[in-house]
Amino acid sequence: MFSKSRKYLEAYKNTDFAFKFRSRPKVIRVNSWSSSIDQVIVAHKSRAAAFITAYNPFSISRTKAVNFRAHQKLMASLSGSRLSFIEG
Repeated sequence: MFSKSRKYLEAYKNTDFAFKFRSRPKVIRVNSWSSSIDQVIVAHKSRAAAFITAYNPFSISRTKAVNFRAHQKLMASLSGSRLSFIEG
């Protein structure tokens, strides 16, 4: 969850969220339809998708090293689950 302040909400809405699908870079944005997400949903035989990150929780800046460790922990958790995911 992000900070509820207007500044952070606007930053969140203006952020490009990047990932690769089938070796091609893709970018999605909040409140914007994306054919890329539709392709991912169909390919994974799913009905929905979510973009989650372990970086800078609650809009509190963390160092690259701390963010990287949090990302690795999230990847390990997802890898141990039955969820289908793409690393972004």
